[in-house]
Amino acid sequence: MRGAHRLSPLVLACGLALAGQPAAAQSEFLDQALDLVNASRAEADLPALETGADLVEAARAHAEDMLARDFYAHESPEGDTVQDRYIAAGGDEWELVAENIARCTGCPAPDAARIASLHEGWMNSPGHRE
Repeated sequence: MRGAHRLSPLVLACGLALAGQPAAAQSEFLDQALDLVNASRAEADLPALETGADLVEAARAHAEDMLARDFYAHESPEGDTVQDRYIAAGGDEWELVAENIARCTGCPAPDAARIASLHEGWMNSPGHRE
């Protein structure tokens, strides 16, 4: 395993809002979210984060699970973490993975402004800048 960081992408971060969105739109929002995270990290002289198919799959599954079982948390009701979900999705390259999650009941379909707003919320939320 490499000693670098990967971020579970916005498909989890905003998975509930992205449900039903075309794949191209989901990809665009994921890219935007990662760009915003990495811009914030660059401002703090931190290295960029990466994502990959294994994390996207883990994120998608967690978003669907949260929707199906009506919970909102970094851990599943059974206590599974993002690291557990990453490994279950076949991930084995990274020692540390992290995620951002967000939900917005009754919000319109996500767009660039919504993604930027979610990012701003994470950056102003305790624990998201550690």
